[in-house]
Amino acid sequence: MKRFTRFSLAFVLILALSTLTWAAQTTGEVGSELRIPAKGDDNFDNAVGSIVLNIDLQEEFGENGSWKLGIDTRFYDNTFDNLSAYLFDLNSATANTTNEIDSQLDFKLDEAYATFLSPFELNIDAIVGRQYITYGVGDGISTLNLCTPNHALFVDDLVKNKGRAVDGMRIKWYPGDYQVDLFLQARMTPTYLGSNLENVYRTTANEAITNSAQQELKAYGLSDQMIASIPVNVLTTDPEPIDYGQDGPGLMLKTVGNFYNFDLGLNYQRGYVPTRLIADYAVVPEIDDGTGKPKQVTVYLNEKYLFMQKIGLTATGTVGEASVWSELTYTLPKEGFFASDLADNSALPEAYRFSDEKYFTGLFGADYFFKKGTYVNAQFVYGFPWEYT
Repeated sequence: MKRFTRFSLAFVLILALSTLTWAAQTTGEVGSELRIPAKGDDNFDNAVGSIVLNIDLQEEFGENGSWKLGIDTRFYDNTFDNLSAYLFDLNSATANTTNEIDSQLDFKLDEAYATFLSPFELNIDAIVGRQYITYGVGDGISTLNLCTPNHALFVDDLVKNKGRAVDGMRIKWYPGDYQVDLFLQARMTPTYLGSNLENVYRTTANEAITNSAQQELKAYGLSDQMIASIPVNVLTTDPEPIDYGQDGPGLMLKTVGNFYNFDLGLNYQRGYVPTRLIADYAVVPEIDDGTGKPKQVTVYLNEKYLFMQKIGLTATGTVGEASVWSELTYTLPKEGFFASDLADNSALPEAYRFSDEKYFTGLFGADYFFKKGTYVNAQFVYGFPWEYT
């Protein structure tokens, strides 16, 4: 009964929000979703259902600009076992079991910004507040959105390249035949991953670190069978606070001009990768007093936010009836961020051998719309940046 009541209250709240009237122009979107696991040993009990409501409020203030407020509400359940019992027989024993639905109501301020058009009669537009930022080009993956974090509840959200709104100030200047676009970010907005997705990444990283820690136990003369029987606990320490005074605020700058019907852009970006990265780890064995051998091992992961800079070139245009785009990016991670032996640790999978070496990334993409509405998108990426994986 409790979880049915919780579901009902959430549904009523969403409907109530959708009926609010404002003086501002109001638009909204209501949707629902049911995800059923395709894994063979899973069943319908592990399905995930959600109700989503997005409301946007916006209004102009004269000829000087406008403001926008976006509110996102999502209610989702992680189990729908015996749903019919809750709908048709609320007094049944099944409806009152202690196997409660793992449900959650998420309410967030998605966007909140004001746009000022030509303030003080300057040839600029300024956008201040929480806003969506993209400096890459094309319809797909981009390596030129350093300050833009992901917002993903499920794996396919990462494939869709869904971003998260960030706080800052954006200035667009129109000096002539080209445009200068600057975004300043005083504080980083971290990537948000849903609990299920976070667990997948955490489990994968822990398995990789556990294997490396077990390899270090060979120094005690233990057999592989004995090493496999020793418990390994992986603990993650809280990230160190970011010293903004040392590296300065986040910044993304782009200049775009049109040449021979192609928009060519020059980019410079600096800031923090919004996803925590493993900078170092320490293996601490607990020694048995009687045998002098390890009886268990604790691994302490040190995760931090990496400061880096990016320099990039972009190009967009059309070839025939197809749209094409490309990016060439040179990335400069901060030196000394990763432990020196992390990149050379052969016991770690290659995906976790991070280093501060500079590297190039290139991509090319194209899309085409057929007459009957079919849409085709293709993209080739060379040197996919590890900070995005």
